[in-house]
Amino acid sequence: MLGAGFANNSQTGILLTIAITLEYLFVGLALAATLPTRSPWALISLPTGLALFTIVGTALGVAVLTGASKPVMAAVLGFGAMVFMYLVTEELLVKAHEQGDTAFGSATFFIGFLCYLLIEQALA
Repeated sequence: MLGAGFANNSQTGILLTIAITLEYLFVGLALAATLPTRSPWALISLPTGLALFTIVGTALGVAVLTGASKPVMAAVLGFGAMVFMYLVTEELLVKAHEQGDTAFGSATFFIGFLCYLLIEQALA
């Protein structure tokens, strides 16, 4: 996702970097809190390893997507946005798990998100 953002333009890449950095801060804290060992080495190395994977993925994304056509970039960024939205609705929100995962609930969320995107494009 970051690679696609930077391949698209630097403003998109920087905005995605800020958003994903904030997300990773909380993911790293949650992951560190669930570790069975509280050794300083484990608490530091796990979030650092995740950050390194992000850097490698970003470099690969930039290398593969630089010069890609606008439809390809739109598809990659749209897919990435939907993946992030899926993670938020299905994995992070407690309410989604209290009532159980349903295909109808997931489908209505994505249809609502698509409607929002279509309205935004129509107004632009």
